[in-house]
Amino acid sequence: IVMLLRDPAERTLSAWRHAADRGTEKRDLVSAIGDWMAKYRDSDPGDLDNINPVAISVYAPRVRRWFETFGRENCLAVNADALFRDPPAVMPGVFEFLGVGPARLTYGDVKATAWRRDAEHEKLHLELADFFGPSIRELEGLVGQATGWSGGSDP
Repeated sequence: IVMLLRDPAERTLSAWRHAADRGTEKRDLVSAIGDWMAKYRDSDPGDLDNINPVAISVYAPRVRRWFETFGRENCLAVNADALFRDPPAVMPGVFEFLGVGPARLTYGDVKATAWRRDAEHEKLHLELADFFGPSIRELEGLVGQATGWSGGSDP
């Protein structure tokens, strides 16, 4: 199992943006994220079926369940941000984990869908990074590597 994990603050902000673009989220960014965070705080942390965008971005409990179910040796956590930044540096480890020989792949330009954030959005990103910090550090302990995400350990 290859688990592609993205910075949870970025993932949560992106979930709002995509829902707003599709018209399924009518609240403004700050209200939606605030509501999602409140609902997560009020929920059972053991409820891994919770699909709230904040709950989904708390990776450690889900990764722990995958390790327990499938065995740590059968799971690989891949930092999506590192993959998007430098695919040739990340993919050899994925190929090795999968037990396949080196692949001759051409990596095109990886274009992340960046969006402009104003000061309010930057403040919210920092709040989310603080919120996710304990879970990020727990995840880093589970997978045995620093993520480089805000709120986590230094890489």
